[in-house]
Amino acid sequence: MNCNRPHTARGLCQLHYRRWARCQPKPRCGVAGCTSDAKSSGIRSEIPMCTRHYTRWIRYGDTHTCKRNPLGDRCSVPYCGLPPISKGLCNRHYTRVKKYGDPHHLEYAPRGSGTTNKKGYRAVFVDGKSRQEHRVIVERFLNRPLLKTENVHHRNGIRSENTVGDCVLHARCECPNERHNLELWSTAQPSGKRIADLVRFAHEILRQYQGD
Repeated sequence: MNCNRPHTARGLCQLHYRRWARCQPKPRCGVAGCTSDAKSSGIRSEIPMCTRHYTRWIRYGDTHTCKRNPLGDRCSVPYCGLPPISKGLCNRHYTRVKKYGDPHHLEYAPRGSGTTNKKGYRAVFVDGKSRQEHRVIVERFLNRPLLKTENVHHRNGIRSENTVGDCVLHARCECPNERHNLELWSTAQPSGKRIADLVRFAHEILRQYQGD
């Protein structure tokens, strides 16, 4: 063999030793009845073992000991195949027990009452389409659809509190009997800063909102 590299093991260099080792038959696991390839050399365990039996031997001192989940393999609720996390219950049923005291408790919102999205806004179905509830409430209160340049603002920042009153066009709610949370904002801006443009834009705003 014409190789001038320094030898690493068995009189072979690193390259040829790897080739030689790759061609050698792999040892089998020494545990009776196991046909998997051995991953441990057997120096510590006296016999070569596969990964499964070697892990059991390290953890429990026995290759045949297999400790399962002390809570069991399945949730204790009948017909639930999910794994348990606490007190023999899966995450779903354990949460129900903590909230309501009953793993079978189901609570649904009344049909047609809408939903709350991840951003905290309420959504309702109107004419088969999902729309934001605060815009629908203001449109019904004003008895007209909102313009593209109008948006509805929540005064206290609570996006699910959609109460409206006569103060919807005012900066503050001064209603004597109830505090309302919704107010109407306009994002329209004049096209320039000339006096004539500002006056014309002011007249447009007055004509638009004077009747509301």
